[in-house]
Amino acid sequence: MANTDSFIEEVTEEVRRDRLFALFRRYGWIAAALILLLVGAAGFREWNSAQRQAKAEAFGNRILTVLEADNSNAALTALGGIEAEDNQQAVIQLYMADSLLNSDDAQAAVEVLDRLAGDVEIAQVYRDLAVLKAAWIGAEYLPSDEIIARAAPLEVSASAFRPMAIETRAHMLIRQGQIAQAVDVLRQLENEAGLPQAMRGRLSQLLDALDTGATQSETESDSGSGN
Repeated sequence: MANTDSFIEEVTEEVRRDRLFALFRRYGWIAAALILLLVGAAGFREWNSAQRQAKAEAFGNRILTVLEADNSNAALTALGGIEAEDNQQAVIQLYMADSLLNSDDAQAAVEVLDRLAGDVEIAQVYRDLAVLKAAWIGAEYLPSDEIIARAAPLEVSASAFRPMAIETRAHMLIRQGQIAQAVDVLRQLENEAGLPQAMRGRLSQLLDALDTGATQSETESDSGSGN
């Protein structure tokens, strides 16, 4: 009886093994295909990453070559001839604005930046930078109120350039002679968390200068009243 049970177990085991091999022969190609797919996908990602890096390096090298030109007009022409994809076009537009500014054409530079700021196909960070840069350049020839209005959208958004937009408003208030309002704006900004140390130091220096100027004005005023 024991021999019979042993024989049955051996036969059962052989049947299981045969079924396993049959299943493997039938469906094993799926596992092999999955393995090949995973390996192929990993290889494609590596290749694609290398291709993107190579393109980015080539683009950067072309930009650097153009920027080495002494002539701003030549640089402007060369920048316009560079093939660019996606947000690379934003980088070109920013450098084109710089070239126009170097050619003493601030108005044309602002026009380039305004077009970039309005291009919804470009990443928001580049558009915000264009808005802020246009405000700074425009300060050379535009009224202070318009500069404040240009930078205002960045103040109420989650933009990375929000602190600089607020600082821009303070500078325009100073230009208008509204020193007390400018000081209030700067002190509120100085108290915000997460400000870069360099900006915090700059704000502190500006506030000290404004306080010193206000003190001197009060002293001169008192002196004049005494006379």
